[in-house]
Amino acid sequence: MAAAVSVEYMSGPSLKRLHATLDKLDAGEPRLEGRRSSDRAAAFMPWHGLLAASVAVMAVALSLLAATGWMQIRARATLA
Repeated sequence: MAAAVSVEYMSGPSLKRLHATLDKLDAGEPRLEGRRSSDRAAAFMPWHGLLAASVAVMAVALSLLAATGWMQIRARATLA
């Protein structure tokens, strides 16, 4: 399968504004590569912990939901 390639036209002033905005953003924000690795690890560590905790809570909730459903199915089967 071949994908259709399209090229859109951007006017000169719009392109200049885009370049100016990108240059301003590039100059204003420090790059992550310039930081030390310990700073980088400290900046991302809380998010990893929160992500792991939320996945664990979701797993526990799903297992409790499945256990409740299984018990209801077994209770109906024994009554019938």
